[in-house]
Amino acid sequence: MGPVEIGRCEDGTPWKLKVHGTHVLVAGATGAGKGSVIWSTIRGLLPAARAGLAEIWALDPKLMELSFGRGLFGDRYAATPEGCVALLEAAVKVMQERAARFAGVRRNHTPTSEDPFVLVVVDEVAFLTAYQPDKVLRVRIGCKEDCKKQGHTCFKRTCLKDCTSHADRCPKRTGGGIVFRQRKGKSKLTLQCPPELLALLKAHRKIQAAERLKAGDRWEDHDLVFATRHGGPIERTEDWKVWKAILKQARVRDVRVHDARHTAATLLIEQGVNIRVVQEVLGHTRVTTTERYAHVSTPLMRDAGERLASALWGES
Repeated sequence: MGPVEIGRCEDGTPWKLKVHGTHVLVAGATGAGKGSVIWSTIRGLLPAARAGLAEIWALDPKLMELSFGRGLFGDRYAATPEGCVALLEAAVKVMQERAARFAGVRRNHTPTSEDPFVLVVVDEVAFLTAYQPDKVLRVRIGCKEDCKKQGHTCFKRTCLKDCTSHADRCPKRTGGGIVFRQRKGKSKLTLQCPPELLALLKAHRKIQAAERLKAGDRWEDHDLVFATRHGGPIERTEDWKVWKAILKQARVRDVRVHDARHTAATLLIEQGVNIRVVQEVLGHTRVTTTERYAHVSTPLMRDAGERLASALWGES
């Protein structure tokens, strides 16, 4: 199984990717073209797959990139965290079984119809590791049974003798994931949207209605304004990545998503909106909290100075 041709280099020569006997990490910003590398690799392996010399196993925890090829992958496609982990474990089992058979017989694997080359494609791996809230699944994905890595918190290490709470690094922890709960403060918050924003939200609702119709029985109805293509909650990491991309495109300094609330409060104050109204807009219980959000700008300070001068010395 030689390198797979997946494109052309700048000088016109074939761009070939080695996939046999190695690991490949494709990384890049949103819109950089990572998907084209994945699908070009899959396309390059199709002749071998048709001949029975290669199998493509797809792990698609985001239900985005690889879902278009479910018919191609067959029962070697998984989208749920549990299914992805089970498929990875099956791949490891195949690898270990082959290693036992080939030990002392051959060093390199030559794909055959009995022992085809297996390509495991994961999009994206962080959803099964760093972003995976289920501790039990992280245990199954993570360290080996005999992990002794120094300076490393291994999820498979046993609890202390008197462990009862099973905190986040305890291997007996169960559950996790995204949980819906009541917001702080008032139970219901009414937002006044600018007409321009309202038009965008209405357009977004039409797109979401089409996605709901397409998803059919797979749609999860949580009454969310912003949801995945199947109605589920969006991972906070995805929200963070989109926000960072917006900041970069706007060429402004790097800030947190939460800092946008501070900006909104300051803009309202600069427009002469009463602090009590700003409090209602932000949904704060106490006005003192709102005051911490609103930052006094230079024009407001200058205006305050001019008004004080007018009061003390009269019109100049």
